[in-house]
Amino acid sequence: MNIRTPHYFLLLICFIVSSCFRNGANTDGLPVGKRIQLQNVEELYQFLTYDDNRYPLVSLHRGGPASGYPENAIETFSYNASLQPVLVECDVRISKDSALILMHDNTLNRTTTGRGTVNASTLAELKSLRLLDNNKKITPYRIPTLEEALAWG
Repeated sequence: MNIRTPHYFLLLICFIVSSCFRNGANTDGLPVGKRIQLQNVEELYQFLTYDDNRYPLVSLHRGGPASGYPENAIETFSYNASLQPVLVECDVRISKDSALILMHDNTLNRTTTGRGTVNASTLAELKSLRLLDNNKKITPYRIPTLEEALAWG
């Protein structure tokens, strides 16, 4: 199964756009109640195309990890989205039992307390691991599934 098909890309873009304006985020400079409501791919393309007259968009690479917040974690997305409107870029991998999870690397070594490849571990095994922040500190956060991330978005 190739998870980089256009369907997954479109699903990821929908997740990114849906997380732009979270409740409680600082939206100074935006019209009150402004929501992004895209009807088709052309509108998505126009939305992501630079425009001098639009409020700037901030994109969080791998969710914008920070000290105490690991990459590709819902808690990191929430923390950063609480500060300002953002676009969230995240990465999807597939587990041994075909669960779609958020993880950038093919291996668990750099970002988790685990070792080995993602596709050699079941979802239950992956969920037992803790995520590391960029300073290699163990966080209380776990690997999210794509479904969990989409529900958050």
